[in-house]
Amino acid sequence: MHVPAVRDYLFQLQARVVAALQSLDTGRFRGDEWSRAEGGGGLTQILEGGEVFERAGVGFSHVMGSKLPPSASAHRPQIAGGPWEAVGVSLALHPLNPYVPTVHMNVRFFSAADVWWFGGGMDLTPYYPFEEDCAHFHRANRDALAPFPGLHARFKKACDEYFFLKHRSEPRGIGGTFFDDFGESGFEKSFAVMRAVGDALLPAYLPIVEKRRGIAFGERERDFQAYRRGRYAEFNLVWDRGTLFGLQSGGRAESILMSLPPAVKCVDSAAGLGEYRMMFGYERRHQPLASPRVFRRRLLRSGTFGIVTVAISLAVGMAGYSFLEGLGFLDSFVNTAMILSGMGPMHVPVTAAGKVFAGIYALYSGFAVLVIAAIAFAPVVHRVLHRFHLETEEEEKDEGVEKRAKAPDRR
Repeated sequence: MHVPAVRDYLFQLQARVVAALQSLDTGRFRGDEWSRAEGGGGLTQILEGGEVFERAGVGFSHVMGSKLPPSASAHRPQIAGGPWEAVGVSLALHPLNPYVPTVHMNVRFFSAADVWWFGGGMDLTPYYPFEEDCAHFHRANRDALAPFPGLHARFKKACDEYFFLKHRSEPRGIGGTFFDDFGESGFEKSFAVMRAVGDALLPAYLPIVEKRRGIAFGERERDFQAYRRGRYAEFNLVWDRGTLFGLQSGGRAESILMSLPPAVKCVDSAAGLGEYRMMFGYERRHQPLASPRVFRRRLLRSGTFGIVTVAISLAVGMAGYSFLEGLGFLDSFVNTAMILSGMGPMHVPVTAAGKVFAGIYALYSGFAVLVIAAIAFAPVVHRVLHRFHLETEEEEKDEGVEKRAKAPDRR
């Protein structure tokens, strides 16, 4: 009864997404229609080897059968083994540039006897995360679900829990939204929720692609991208319920596995692990300058670290001088502050224990001051140097263009 309306929307969604992606890339999507012996079929749209997308797959399917696969009836044992019908759109976009994140989306409708439900969601997997891009993606998903109070927080939490590699104890990406077995609001409202998620993909993802597609990259970045794609593939093959359902229901393997990255590396390397640690720090050589909002966060984080470390150092010094030398609160504070600031002690220790403590504390203070200053000023120093580097790089490019323009034509 409900399937035709959902099918029409999903078929149009596939066409809209393919058209939008096609406008970004010189590569061409090729359509591949397929049918399933037990009933139904679909249309898989694939772009490979493009200028922007190394692989982009957008699949539409409408399939039915006489016996429900175990993966679909695990939460509803009363419908196990009965006839069923499912319609959905699933996509995975794997960009060529490692600075552009991979995105996955799926929206679907399932019907079995008198039971039906919706499912879907989308998630982002950056290789080199930009905080503003992650914030934009989550904001777009939040805004899409704003007409349905409470659902975004619920779907976001479900996404974080679902897209998690349990065997590695790490998330696949930064999350997004995820929902399944959803029908509590009645068909019309539940259908509207699914449409909101499906319609949010393009505004959530395309601005990120446009912003990052031109960033220069090299073999190191591509190598790290392949390393992280290995985690993406692991999740799809080990944990993803959609992959399991498609294979158990006798679906077309090529269409089910189109979400896999075109090339992966599954072996940890020192370079890969180093890059993984670095990707959560400061922007790298060719990355644009971080936004003022991100810079302010870094200053706040570094400043907080400095203040907390100074407070702990003061407390330890004051406790030592008070307990070992019998100094009062103010005298302990002044003596400790003078040592931490590098001015030297006001009080000369008289007990053996006090002398040992004073020596150790003086050595610690010299090291602590250097560390606190380095961390506190790191965001400012990095920003100045990175801006200088980008300006120098831009000038070198301009000089190169000018020299090529002045060079005589020897043809």
